[in-house]
Parts: sequence; C-alpha cells; structure tokens
Amino acid sequence: IKVVTKSIMFAVRMKRAIKSGTDERDFLPFKVTPEEEAAIRKNMELVDTWQFDMWELNKICGGRELQILGWHVLHDWGLVKKFGLETQALKAWLAHVQSCYLPCQFHSATHAADVLQTTHYMLKTGKMSAYLSEMEILAILVAAMVHDMGHDGFTNNYHKNAVTSRAIVYNDQSIQEMYHVSTFFATMKDTENINILQSFSSKQFLEFRSMVIKLVLATDMSQHFQELKDFKALISEKGASPEAWSDSTVHLMKFVLHSCDISAQGKARHLAINWAERCHEEFFNQGDKEKEMQLPVSPLCDRMTTDIGTSQDGFISFIVLPTWTTLGDLFPAVHEDSLPQLKSNLEYWKSKIAVSTLEPTKTPASPAKKDAK
Repeated sequence: IKVVTKSIMFAVRMKRAIKSGTDERDFLPFKVTPEEEAAIRKNMELVDTWQFDMWELNKICGGRELQILGWHVLHDWGLVKKFGLETQALKAWLAHVQSCYLPCQFHSATHAADVLQTTHYMLKTGKMSAYLSEMEILAILVAAMVHDMGHDGFTNNYHKNAVTSRAIVYNDQSIQEMYHVSTFFATMKDTENINILQSFSSKQFLEFRSMVIKLVLATDMSQHFQELKDFKALISEKGASPEAWSDSTVHLMKFVLHSCDISAQGKARHLAINWAERCHEEFFNQGDKEKEMQLPVSPLCDRMTTDIGTSQDGFISFIVLPTWTTLGDLFPAVHEDSLPQLKSNLEYWKSKIAVSTLEPTKTPASPAKKDAK
C-alpha cells in the first residue's frame, strides 16, 4: 500500500508540474520516443522509495540513468529554480558527468545514480531534508553524482603501491576521492557551457565547494570506523531534533552520503547479488593486475582464494549493518525499509559460505563501486 501510494503521488506531482508550466515541465533532459518515456515514467514512480530498481532504469534508458536521476532530483527539490541553474548548461553538465564515468564493473555511472537515488530517498522518505538548508541539499545531491567521477576501477591501495600518477599528484592521501572531486570542479571551470554554478556569487560558490569537497572525501573507506564513532557520539549528544544539529549538518551529510555509498547490500536480493558480483569482479581484476606487476595483492582481490560469501558476510556484519543501524537511530524509516532487507541479504550470504568453492570466479555477463575503495 505504501509503495502504491507513493507511485500515485509521484504521478500527480509530475502532472501538476507540467500543467503549471514550472521548470519541471521537461520530464527528461534528452529526447526519447513516446514508448521509452512511458517506460521511464513507470520506473520512476518508485524513485522516492527503497524499492527503486536502478538496473531496470539502466536497461530502459540505454545507460543514461545518471542524467535522468540528476535532472529529476534537482527539479524535484526546486533547486534549479532556487539557484538559477540554466537549463541548457544543466543538460550539458549531466551528460558530461555521465560521460566521465568509465565502464567499470562497479564504479560506474549506474553506481553513482544508485547512490544519488538512495540519497534522495534519505532526504525525502527518510526526512533528512528537515535538517538541511537548500544549499546543503544541493551540495549532497551533486556530491552523490560526482563522488566517483573518473574512477578507473582500482583502489587507493593499488594506486599507492603502483605509484601511479594519481598517487603522485595527491600524495597517497584519499587518492581516488581527491581525483573525483578535483575532476568535477576542474572540468566545470574549464568548460563554460557546463558550468551550472555560473549564477553563484563568490561566497555561494566557496560555501558550496567546501561542502562538496568534504562530502566526497568522506567516501574514503579508510575513514569509516572513525566516522561511525563520531556520528554515534553526535547522536548521543544531540538526539533527533533538527534544531540541535544546526551546527553539525556537514557531519550529518558526510555520514549519510557514505552510508548511501555502501547501501547496495541493503537493496532487493537480485540487486544486492548483482552489485556484489560486480564489486568482486572489479576486485579480482585489480588482483590480476597486481600479480602481473609483482605488487602485493590487496585484500579480497585474489580470485583464487577469496570466497564471495565470506567476504559479503564480513562486509555487511562489520561495516554496512552497524552503519545503517546507527542511521536508523536518527531516521526511523531506515528500520522499516532498509534494515529488514539488509539482514535478509546477510543471511543469504551466510548460507553461501558453506557451498562456495575456491574456484576462480567468473566474470559477470555485463559490466558495472566496490563497496570499499
């Protein structure tokens, strides 16, 4: 009933927007056939829910899901009108961001779109928006879109050990995350027609830039346990009142974006399995490369010895479940929507430990963030 109600509300909201002539009247940022638009509209009815199927949208739209989701959420939150985001620049920027994602098994534009939709869910259904200003909502949505921009499918550990150009530029510190956020700002600055922030004052731009940098850097998994400890302390100190968090919104946004970044194992079973297979294939491709270069093979990257069931059991039990349980202490919707599925998926992976083998893992039929960098 809850899902059906949200679907009806979405349809009514879109019809009102089109009828009223608001800036949301263009449903998509690009041209499609009537049949394709109908299918996309049907899929997007669940965009506010935990049940949203990103891979279905991927198939329907031909791999342009990040553009669709980015266009939708920025309009849905009234941010295009609020901040004067020029329509053609926004369309061009969304296409540019999508194109900057490489066809990695996991760290793809599809993953970025999935993190964006989960962030949108937290803002709307999770009611996180009550804690944030419009500028902060814009910052976390944009950060979700660009947080893995230009990811090459290798971990920070690989880049450090291989002494790559990225490692040299960023001095071994949050190498990939530094690269992603730098790419976002550098490419937009160098190309005027995709500068969605051209209407910002210097003060607005610097405020926005500071937040996005902090948010993207917070997706570095090496910071996970400290971030979790700090966030638990903040909840104990501040409780659940939005007013009490007014001086700690950046901490809140950082933790939520990181949580959304590792949320894939809390999604519907078929989606969780798909993401897990992609994650491990990306790991294994790195392990193959490390062996070839005679580098130390990074944890979970040896396809000959890593058991996916055991890996996912540990990842969910020690990383994802404590994270989302803590998030649920502040946002009750998490207990209803995400935690039951996450716990169910954990039991599924536990059941696979006994029957899994140490044979080399096969590559998935089709390509796609590791759940840890």
